Amino acid sequence: MTIAEANTYGISQTVMSYGPAIYWIGWFGLILLCYYFYKNKLRRDYLLIIVIFLINIWLSGVAGRFINDMVPIIALLAGWILWLFVDWINYKQMLRNIKAAGGGFHGIRRGVKFLHAFGIILIVFIVMLPNSFVAFDAVVPYNVYEKTPGNWTTFKQEMFGEDYRGAYGLGIVKEKYWTHALSWLNNQDTDTVDVNRPAFISWWDYGFYEVALGGHPTVADNFQDGIPPAANFHTAISEEEAVSVWIVRLLETNRNKNNGVLSENVNRVLENYLEENNLKNISVWLDGISSPSYGDPIGAEYDEKTSKEYTVGQQYSINAAYHDITEFLTTNLTDDKITMLYHDLQNATGWSIRYYGVEGYDKQIFNIFAFLSDKSLLLVNGIGDDFVDLKYTGYELGNPVVFNSRNHGLSTSELRKRVYEAELKKFSK
Repeated sequence: MTIAEANTYGISQTVMSYGPAIYWIGWFGLILLCYYFYKNKLRRDYLLIIVIFLINIWLSGVAGRFINDMVPIIALLAGWILWLFVDWINYKQMLRNIKAAGGGFHGIRRGVKFLHAFGIILIVFIVMLPNSFVAFDAVVPYNVYEKTPGNWTTFKQEMFGEDYRGAYGLGIVKEKYWTHALSWLNNQDTDTVDVNRPAFISWWDYGFYEVALGGHPTVADNFQDGIPPAANFHTAISEEEAVSVWIVRLLETNRNKNNGVLSENVNRVLENYLEENNLKNISVWLDGISSPSYGDPIGAEYDEKTSKEYTVGQQYSINAAYHDITEFLTTNLTDDKITMLYHDLQNATGWSIRYYGVEGYDKQIFNIFAFLSDKSLLLVNGIGDDFVDLKYTGYELGNPVVFNSRNHGLSTSELRKRVYEAELKKFSK
């Protein structure tokens, strides 16, 4: 519900993710391997490959993102079958037969059999060309540009035709700007070892990528750890709130590493900015469940019924602490004091969050940030709220058509005719 990769894929998309033939050849390899293992149960390597294949099949049925994990095993089994097939056809013997027959066209006629031609057709046209096309599709970017004034197109449509919508291949071109940015990041803070460098915050998708290329710790990663601070940071509506999210993250981590209580040096920092009662409240709120907003309905002013079913803390209990502590800090401290509090906490804990990464795609999934931070229910009820506006664009039909009432007295065919006439009038103007 929260990420596209968590959805399961249909069989057609699963097959095309590997190529129209490679997937099924891999399955044939599994069947043959099972037969070999049945004949020789001492081959534990056969059993290992079979188990890995079955586990990956199950995982890809749970979430589409696990299709990537199945690539090596499919490639291994499909490659094995193709190797057995080519070895069985015996092209070396075919070449010897051609030479023995005197070579030339006469030798080809005598030496090349139907099976030899079939093998070439299978490998070239069924295996190589489709997968080469998918790879070619992946390297052509989907950039939209204005070819001539008022005529917009994409690189893919220029390359493959106007009606082309793209294959299932992964795009690799857009990664270039991430590579450039993270290469720059890797050259920052070089006087400090990687684990002690200031952290990088982004959506979790880019976490491991940043660690590998950027060389800095990451707040959120692909194990989906750190989603609450990342989601609340993305949905912060001011710089003060964004810095407050970082403050809560440092406090949360300090508390987790000190058996559920804040360390003495952190408490001393907080005492310089907060009254004693407020300091005690924040210390208690950090468990999430004890925070005042925990269990509050989300967006009740937009959808009272659904908000009773989805409350603050339902996605992550710590979201309540992020809501309440950031609200308290932004309400009771000035911008300068929030900044200095964060500065002092960095010194007290030895941790720092200093870098932020975002790309254009994040705008498309912004509703996910709001949902996982327990601030929006757009993904549930489709109703706009404080974080997402829904705008519907259209035009007025020439003939009024009633769709939601059974009192119009029109048959289905008459309704279709009216819609068709209204469309025809619109485009004939």
